[in-house]
Amino acid sequence: MIKAIFFARFHPGKGPVVVHQVPDGSIIPSSVPPHPSLIIHPPLFDFSLISEYIIPRQEFCDRLVTVCVNHQRVIGYPVCIVDESKYERNQFIFNFAVVMEEKEESAAWEMVIRKLGLLMRSLEEQSGFLSKEELDDEVESQLLLPAEDGSRGRLKAKSIYALCEMIMEDLNNYSECMIPIDDSNTLNLKLFPPRPPPPHVHGWHVPLAIVRLTALQTSAWDLTISQIIPHINGTNSVRIISQLADTDFALTRKAIQHLLYYHCILLLDIFQFSAIYAPTPDISVFLTDEAMQEECLRYVTVPDPIPSASTHPHHHRRRRSRSPSSDSPTTEALLSLSTVSTPSPTPHLASIPQTARPAPSAKLPTTIITTSTTGGPPASPTTTTTTTPPPAADPPTLDTLRTLYTTLKQGLTVRHWCAEHAARLARVDVRRLLTFGVIKGFLYRVHKYAVAEPVPTPPRRGGGGKTAAAAAAARRARGRDGGAAGGGKQSEEEEEQEKAGEEGQQQEEKKNKKKKEGREGEEGQHDAFRLAAMSSGWATPAEGPSGIAAGLRSLSLKQGNEEGGAGRGDVGSEGEAENGGSPKKSERELLPLARYLDGMHCFDEICSDLAMSEREVLGKLKGYGEVCVIHR
Repeated sequence: MIKAIFFARFHPGKGPVVVHQVPDGSIIPSSVPPHPSLIIHPPLFDFSLISEYIIPRQEFCDRLVTVCVNHQRVIGYPVCIVDESKYERNQFIFNFAVVMEEKEESAAWEMVIRKLGLLMRSLEEQSGFLSKEELDDEVESQLLLPAEDGSRGRLKAKSIYALCEMIMEDLNNYSECMIPIDDSNTLNLKLFPPRPPPPHVHGWHVPLAIVRLTALQTSAWDLTISQIIPHINGTNSVRIISQLADTDFALTRKAIQHLLYYHCILLLDIFQFSAIYAPTPDISVFLTDEAMQEECLRYVTVPDPIPSASTHPHHHRRRRSRSPSSDSPTTEALLSLSTVSTPSPTPHLASIPQTARPAPSAKLPTTIITTSTTGGPPASPTTTTTTTPPPAADPPTLDTLRTLYTTLKQGLTVRHWCAEHAARLARVDVRRLLTFGVIKGFLYRVHKYAVAEPVPTPPRRGGGGKTAAAAAAARRARGRDGGAAGGGKQSEEEEEQEKAGEEGQQQEEKKNKKKKEGREGEEGQHDAFRLAAMSSGWATPAEGPSGIAAGLRSLSLKQGNEEGGAGRGDVGSEGEAENGGSPKKSERELLPLARYLDGMHCFDEICSDLAMSEREVLGKLKGYGEVCVIHR
């Protein structure tokens, strides 16, 4: 909301001056004495402090200028028109500027001020609309021409003050204005409030429509948006929507982001009965706001199901009678035909596991079979089936909703929570109940993350050769000392020990050389594995001993099989057949999962990206090593 608007220009003799200001006295003290009943307010700021920015040099004209002074933000678009034959100093510099609070968002007003400055430039170049007006005491009597229908007519020549007044009033009250200037020019301005950029859309997000998208849809809409709209139902994730609509996943995410930008949808988490929800501190707002509780009650209550034909009172008793001459079924067949299935659970509990469903209160149908034992031909058995309909459950109350929300906590899954409150959830849509809390902000989803413990690197075994060499040198020294003491004689045993030490030293040197070559080859295999993964589109393993070691082990085994396949013959093929075509297939399957085990990717993301269920992911994590699953 703007607090003031003013028109300033460069006067040939006075310099920068404020010609018109609305309201009067908001920029500079008013020259007209106010009415005694009016309260005089001081100017919002000192104009002399920012005059050089409102009417700047020619180099800074024709561009947006924003100045903050005295906690006020001044936005203007100074315009400079050069004409040696028309203006006294060969140029005419003016500016229409608005004043607002410094903390207020100004992006929407910048576009309006720019358009206003460009329009006034065109009017000045066409007819001198601004330069012809001079300040005098008769401006108030020449503001408007009366229209024939009594409405606001076209502006007269000396009507810049009225123009500023109309712009401020219409933009503050209606966020738009349409003011006729003359027969061929009309001022049209409209405020478009800026929208924040939408958040990043992931494949596991679930869009929920908050407007009727089908009612807004037209033939001019984007094809991807038109294809995905029928599948936005509050339960399908973005990746599932992409598969059902047969659209590209990247384009689907872009379309969802576009709908999110215009506040047509909300993003939720995938609803699962294995998920955990907990209240936030804002639960106190829900407990004290009865209007929100009534809204929640209308949203989550399931209507009483309409009785079907099988449960109609006239259909509670049925009799079947057949003559013995016909193809009469046996008693077991009659029992199977007369059995009436129990009423199906309400839609909101249809997907709850059997252990979490409320205990059925309906009694099973009673089947009575009677046969005639008197003389005469044997009569066919008569079956009578009586079904007692389940009593209608009472709708939830406000106390029920408060109890259900406050019993959610960390470590309690939705499945166990439903089992504990089965009686209260008889007429409650569980998914809507939890979704309402997440949307209002007094519930949050507790996600699961997997963190793999790093595999310790074995210490390098170096220095064996140095130890053997030191031992050999010590033996030589002892031998020399013993020889000197014994008159220069050396026993055969000492000579054999010295030879054995030299041979051991040579062997240690060979081993160290092979280890060094192996480490260099391992680094080469690491680079080769990275390049192969990048070129084939596979996910490269995470940095660290765990992911890299797994990839290098699979590469070394594969290279060993290729090199020694001719020598082993059918043994390699038998090993591959036993392991599904590769001796280390399980290790290669673990590589795409390695990048998610850093504690930064929730299980929803892992299951969505890898197209696996949570049980399958947990099964694969067992073969990965020490993996810790945390909830947060």
